Formats: sequence, structure tokens, C-alpha cells
Amino acid sequence: MTDAKEWYIADEKNKEPLGPLSTEEVMAMLIQAKLSWDDVIWTPDLSERKWRRVFEFRDFSKQFKKPPTFPPPKKFSNKKGVSLPSLKLLRDSGGLDQANLYRRYPRAPLKARVIMHNNFVVSVGKTKDISERGSFVIINDADQFDLGMEVTATFRNLPGSIGTVSSSAVIIRKVPQESGGVGLGLFFYRLSPKLRRQLAGYVINTLREMGEGKEKEKEVS
Repeated sequence: MTDAKEWYIADEKNKEPLGPLSTEEVMAMLIQAKLSWDDVIWTPDLSERKWRRVFEFRDFSKQFKKPPTFPPPKKFSNKKGVSLPSLKLLRDSGGLDQANLYRRYPRAPLKARVIMHNNFVVSVGKTKDISERGSFVIINDADQFDLGMEVTATFRNLPGSIGTVSSSAVIIRKVPQESGGVGLGLFFYRLSPKLRRQLAGYVINTLREMGEGKEKEKEVS
């Protein structure tokens, strides 16, 4: 049975959408590598007029690569970063504040300069916090950045040995700030294991120091 859906593919070169195409035609383009999973596509079946990535639609799930039959590696720590038990110990000892208590990836405050771009617009802002899987940044000119948009974020002069790093990210939150500007929640999806360990280490150490500082304040008072 043929799928009656119509699809339109963004053609940034000609500034005109390619279509309408059937689901079968889009599948064929994926198989022939004429279309990538992170290319943008749209169908009139959507309730909003916004482009989305191909991988967001289940219509093309038949082309997803099947997981291997062998099991994934066991959890381990190579002592180059922070192991999962370190996070559990911090949580069990009350070292996490209420906001971080139930987060899978706790965040720590961070003040750093961030440069963001989407291949068309560049914006400079500052970070509010960071985790091994994302960051909350504040920029003034956020009109060109929409939810679901893929961006590249470069963080300048992060603490310790981390230094300046760049990551591909997706905007998953957009919140106006009372102090001015707009806050953007970024989800990192292309980070090396080494960088993830470094960011996790920064978060754990910062939260531990913050917890120790609060304990000292209690003792003084």
C-alpha cells in the first residue's frame, strides 16, 4: 500500500523546497545517500510550518541501522574522569542541591564566553551552567535561533585543562530572561568521551566545593 503523505525537502542552494515527494521517493533518496538523516524536511501533516530533521519522523524508521546482536561494554572508569559511583556518592551524601537531585546529568554554574552559529548567523553570549550533555547560555540576539535548530557552540577558556572547545548542539529550550536577553538550552550530541569526562569532572568538583562551602557557613553561623 502506497503512503499518501507528501514531503518537501529544503533546498538551501535554490531557496525553494523540493517536492512534493512520496514517502517511497524520500526512502529511495536515503538509500542512495542523496539525502542525509540530518537534512531538513517538511510535510503538510505537521501542525506547524517549521522544518524538521529527517530522523525525527518514524515514517523512515525502516532505514534505521539495526543495533548489533552483541552486548555493549560494561561500565567502567579509566580514572581519566569521574566514574558513576562518584556521582552516586555525591548524591547520597546530600552534595546535590534540589535542582540537581533528580537530574541524570547534574549541572554546575559556569561563567564563560560562548560563540554560537548556525552557518548563517553568529551570536556571542555567556554561559549560565553546564553539564556533560548540555549547557544553558544567554544571548541578546536570539531571533534567528529556533527550537530544534542545530547550532555549533564554541566555549572559550573553560576551567582547568578543558580550555576552548566546540560542540554541535540542538536548541531544546528558549526562555526570555528578566535581566535581559534570551536563555537557550543546548543539548550536546557530538562530544568525545574525553571531553564528556572532563565536563563531568568539572561539574562534580564544583558541586562538591559548593557543598563544602555551605557546610563551613553553617559551622561559622
